[in-house]
Amino acid sequence: LKMAATPHLITLIAQNQILARNGLTTNGLLYCGRVRLSASLQVQQVRTKKGFGGISRDPHAARELKKQREQAAKHRKVKLQTESERLLAMERPLTMKSLGTLLFEEAPLEKKERPSLLYKAGRSHFWSSFKDSLNTLYSIAVIRRSLRKMDPFRTIEFARMSCDMFVAVNAALQNKDKPTLRRLSTENAFYSLRHEFGSKVFAWKMLEELDRPRVLAAKLAPLSTKENIFAQVLVRICSKQIFAVYDKTGTVHKGDPTHPREVVDYIVMERHLADSGSSWRLAGKVPPARMKQKRLKNTFVATS
Repeated sequence: LKMAATPHLITLIAQNQILARNGLTTNGLLYCGRVRLSASLQVQQVRTKKGFGGISRDPHAARELKKQREQAAKHRKVKLQTESERLLAMERPLTMKSLGTLLFEEAPLEKKERPSLLYKAGRSHFWSSFKDSLNTLYSIAVIRRSLRKMDPFRTIEFARMSCDMFVAVNAALQNKDKPTLRRLSTENAFYSLRHEFGSKVFAWKMLEELDRPRVLAAKLAPLSTKENIFAQVLVRICSKQIFAVYDKTGTVHKGDPTHPREVVDYIVMERHLADSGSSWRLAGKVPPARMKQKRLKNTFVATS
């Protein structure tokens, strides 16, 4: 008869052996509760959760168990190493090439549209304009200090460069030149323009400049640290343009290709100052302040 070795059974066997040595056993029988068992029981080793139990351990089974435990510990160690490497890879800093939003909601009011200081609205506007001008002076100083070794920042030259880039972006959009459009505009502006004008046929041309381009304002946006700064500059461009949108049959759907219009554009230029390999790119277009109730779409081309 084979039975699993339990502590109670082992105790009974030990007591029976003591009685046998003292000559007190009866007919070589062992009583275990209500069951009468033979004294010559064969105890079989049984595998449990904690290992091999029983009166004696099998050396081969013990070696196998030790080997299995070592392999499991090694596997857990390798898994922890791969998990730590994955976490370290997730903690590596991401390289952001664009801010993804515009720091300017609208362009400032023109001089002829500003309210008089005799009214409360005029004094409030004067005070907010004064604070914005101080912020602009500080932002331009930071831009000049950051770019003095790479690309010196001068407002007049920068405004001219921004106007040329504005013309180049519109030409690339008209000719479906995606590489040039991607290089001259930010990621957000590129996908916005491609979504709005990707399937349309239109004609755009700047005939002449009615006023020299001017820098109106500048803002900074630090991310995570004070050194990781994005700069955006608002530029005003007043020009005479031609704009027309054609449908599939070639009929003019919007605008007029024969009558030029005077258009004032407020474009936003962006650059990552912390990246030495970055450059100025078009980030969007904001409406003038007088059109606060009815916002224009974030596009570069003129709209009728």
